[in-house]
Amino acid sequence: MTNELDPIVDQWYMHHDKGEMFRIVATDAATGNVEIQFFGGDVEEIEHDSWRELDIEAAAPPEDWTGPYDDVDLEDPGTGETGMRPQDWRISLESHRPAGEAWQESRAEVEEVTEEARLIWRVIEAVGNVSWPSGLDRLH
Repeated sequence: MTNELDPIVDQWYMHHDKGEMFRIVATDAATGNVEIQFFGGDVEEIEHDSWRELDIEAAAPPEDWTGPYDDVDLEDPGTGETGMRPQDWRISLESHRPAGEAWQESRAEVEEVTEEARLIWRVIEAVGNVSWPSGLDRLH
């Protein structure tokens, strides 16, 4: 028996020979292969020619969507309270700024180097009658 159904990603099907439901999780455009996942979670790859020979029909998604997932608690879907209050969203994140990296210089170190560079250029200008290189910003 051949079927005329095209494999559609996320579409559920009933496999009559196995009595199991599965859904398409991927198709390979180059090879035509179809990757399916059974309700219990097992994944299988089917060649395109084999797909046409399956005794299947399109089906509605199962009511219990948790089949392929482990440890899903239907009573607590994880969308409950997080302990956050509206005023918590207004607190500035500045106090949580990450510390600088070891390679980064502190502002004091940069200012110290800048002051040292100014002094060196003053000495060079005074001794050698040399002017500041054109195109460079003076360190003021």
